[in-house]
Amino acid sequence: MSSLTQQRVLAITPKCTSIISICSSSFIIYEVYCDYRQNKSSAIQRVLVGMSCIDICASFGWFLSTWAVPEETGFALARGTTASCNFQGFLLQLAVGAPLYNSSLALFYLGGPG
Repeated sequence: MSSLTQQRVLAITPKCTSIISICSSSFIIYEVYCDYRQNKSSAIQRVLVGMSCIDICASFGWFLSTWAVPEETGFALARGTTASCNFQGFLLQLAVGAPLYNSSLALFYLGGPG
């Protein structure tokens, strides 16, 4: 069994990395929005916005990490309920959409116009 210190590190690390991911995806959405306002938006950018939105939801799920886990499980920093755990699971399942968006970008580059 792992020590309490190891459990805390494993509980806190996803919070740090998910904040970076949320900020990066938000920046992509902001950049695409600025291009949209200048009528420079493209199909690739719209796919990037979709992928970034999915990433923000999934990263928020990772940010919750053990906070959403029910207290009775005994995990480090667990403060949630069964409902919060289910909500976190829903957010993490949305992450399946990111590879689908990524595949559509790859297909666009392989067979797209130009």
